[in-house]
Amino acid sequence: MSIKQLKDGRYQVDIRPQGAEGKRIRKIFTLKSKAQDYEKYV
Repeated sequence: MSIKQLKDGRYQVDIRPQGAEGKRIRKIFTLKSKAQDYEKYV
């Protein structure tokens, strides 16, 4: 699970909720707080 800041200032969530063999979810947000909320939600 990670949240990375992109060069344009947005934040990308990159997670695998079911582990290494599970589905990978990547989503981009404008605010870090929104990215953190999404990471907790998933």
